[in-house]
Amino acid sequence: MGKYFQSADNSWLIFLKDFMKTIDELQNGGIPMNIDLLKFMDNNNLEVQKLIDDYNMLKKDMIQKTKKIKELIELDKYKLNMQFSDYIHNPQDELTSSYVIDFQKTADIILVIETYIDAQGWHLAIWDRNGGDNGKEELEKIFTDLKIVIQKRQIDKNQNSKFIVVENLNYDTPAILLISKIYEKIDFVQSLQI
Repeated sequence: MGKYFQSADNSWLIFLKDFMKTIDELQNGGIPMNIDLLKFMDNNNLEVQKLIDDYNMLKKDMIQKTKKIKELIELDKYKLNMQFSDYIHNPQDELTSSYVIDFQKTADIILVIETYIDAQGWHLAIWDRNGGDNGKEELEKIFTDLKIVIQKRQIDKNQNSKFIVVENLNYDTPAILLISKIYEKIDFVQSLQI
């Protein structure tokens, strides 16, 4: 191999080194696990399993709540004035579930009312699906001009989120109250001149 390494094309040599490293890791059982993590898991197995079970139960509850909201919302009365679609969004890797309504305002503008639940409670957000940062800034300016208070969340993993949260509610907010809040947001989006 030494003789080959001296005369080999550098671009192919990188691939060969990577291949050799992969084979070596496979022979040695893969990438080594964090020993501290292994000890922690061994010492706290029951607590970790309970935490996983509680997490899964909470996620299931969130999904059920958003499904119930979607079932109870009646959007037929908006069909005459607006094009829209609605669906449930349940990201696998996040402890959240959301009911999403997309409203086609113009050929280029789709305003979204996203009602989502997480461990902090319910959040009603309005955002511009196609607008990017400019769309968010424009909506925030409209909301400020209309004296709509933009809510802050304590935890926001995605600092570049397009979401503009306009209302926060408790986790156990009754469905009827949540639905009335969604209707308010729909009426607002419908009347919004963009």
